[in-house]
Amino acid sequence: MKNIILKMFGLILLIGLAVVGCTKDSDAFDDLIDTREYPVEVTNIVPIDFIHKMVVLGMPIFKGENPPNIEGVYKLNQLVLLNSNITDDLVGYDFDDVEIYINKQYNDLSLMMNYKCGCNDVRDIEACIIGDGRYFTIFAKVTVMENNSPASYICVMSGKIINFGIIDTYISRFMFDDFGDSRCCLIEIGEGRVLIDKDRFSERID
Repeated sequence: MKNIILKMFGLILLIGLAVVGCTKDSDAFDDLIDTREYPVEVTNIVPIDFIHKMVVLGMPIFKGENPPNIEGVYKLNQLVLLNSNITDDLVGYDFDDVEIYINKQYNDLSLMMNYKCGCNDVRDIEACIIGDGRYFTIFAKVTVMENNSPASYICVMSGKIINFGIIDTYISRFMFDDFGDSRCCLIEIGEGRVLIDKDRFSERID
């Protein structure tokens, strides 16, 4: 009987320690990514756990509700992999150029975006922008075709606007919805990559 009581006490102690550990982990997560720091326009597009994944992989997020006007067409070439949570990805790997057209940017943090990459040309994407001064971050949800399968990605772009383009451009793409991935050819939901423009400059072409 004594042994049973001791075992039960030990089990209760382990459960208590696990709960305390989880609470500490949760507190650390809340300190790193505070939902209150992001306007609802952002969290309506990007779940907070996706922002956490990006930040951990080195994606800068420029906060603030006074972003610069960045309307125009930009060419993101020489994109290379900065970091990833996908097995077998190679840092420094080259990716296809991306062309982004920004228009209809309003004071309510909303804007419209066209996204062109490879054979995908997605138009009239509803997005939002935050930032301050010359620094900005754009959040959007983009549905494309990959390997003849539909895929919805969370796309985030950060940088500093200057007269002739954007410097220190970062772009992230994380799988949000694979629509069942019937062909088993897509990355997993929650997986993604942080890319950087290798020459640190994305030219404004219009």
